[in-house]
Amino acid sequence: MNACLRLSTAAIFAIAAQTALATSDLPCGDNCLPTPWLKLNAIAVKVSFPGSAKYEILRGRFDSKTNDFRLDAELFDGKAAKKGTILLVGGLVMAVKGNVADPGAEFNLLDNAALSQQLVYRLLGVALPNGPESAGDAETIDFASRKTALEVSTPSSEGVISPPWRVTGTIKRVADDEFEYDLKLTSGLRGKGAGNGRFYNPHLSGRLSKVADAKLDDATPLNGWKTYGVGVVFEGPGNSAPAPAFHTVADVRARLAGEDAGVADTSRDFTGLWKEQCEDEFGLRIGHEGDDGKYLIIFCGPGGCEDPDNGRRTFITGDRNYQIIDDNELVQTGEQGGRQRYRRCGKGGHPSQG
Repeated sequence: MNACLRLSTAAIFAIAAQTALATSDLPCGDNCLPTPWLKLNAIAVKVSFPGSAKYEILRGRFDSKTNDFRLDAELFDGKAAKKGTILLVGGLVMAVKGNVADPGAEFNLLDNAALSQQLVYRLLGVALPNGPESAGDAETIDFASRKTALEVSTPSSEGVISPPWRVTGTIKRVADDEFEYDLKLTSGLRGKGAGNGRFYNPHLSGRLSKVADAKLDDATPLNGWKTYGVGVVFEGPGNSAPAPAFHTVADVRARLAGEDAGVADTSRDFTGLWKEQCEDEFGLRIGHEGDDGKYLIIFCGPGGCEDPDNGRRTFITGDRNYQIIDDNELVQTGEQGGRQRYRRCGKGGHPSQG
């Protein structure tokens, strides 16, 4: 098996807190390191193909501290252009404006943009591995590999460029921490596809720069935007579920911080193991969280419990996501109206022990 490079979109699209890397069973040397080009957190890329009028223009900026991301996209299918903007707040709530994607398909656009923009970072990383500081005023790029596959990925999609592949082009410094690039990638042998049965030859051009503060402005209005939960905060089928209406980005941050998680109620104690049926080996573990009366709710199954960082912190009482039937029965409601009834079945640390 060929060695491959995998760079997650964590840093690029703030879907997670840090870049991650995975390799196959053969080493890939210095190329296995996250590329230092990621310090340039604003990227514009036009993706086109020779002989086709179709193109994508994707402009994004990310903030790795807040997990915020903004994508402005223009897609041209050869007949008409669609434009729109996608905001990702805290890596968990997506706001969409414009006609750039069909309703419900916005997350796919975010994924595809991640792969395209990520590919630029990876190509510059292998061609100029020492990063922006090592680049002169103008550099000619010509880098080829016959052994190592390039793999770009997000938590929900991936793309593989199998060897042999070659990238040629130029990159010019236009200011401190700002570059213009023009790259042409070819992969596979003519008549013998590049792992996916075809000759892959995108033209990637645009600009990279460093933005001191890429955090989304809390005052950004969201009236008229469609909002979706893309993480664990909003429940529902699929990878995106409708989220509550928000007036500003600040409203989203408040929701993520749990500021609408109900009210403290010292007359009740919901700690314990909660299941749909007490004979189940999976369910919810509810425990106290901090000194303010909140609970931490995490899911547990036969293989163990989820990371507490992914659990929900709530007072339960007054939280619109929970309906209290009595001290030993709760109904958990999702953003799409789904309802799940749980009953308290024990006090142990795992449902199988309840």
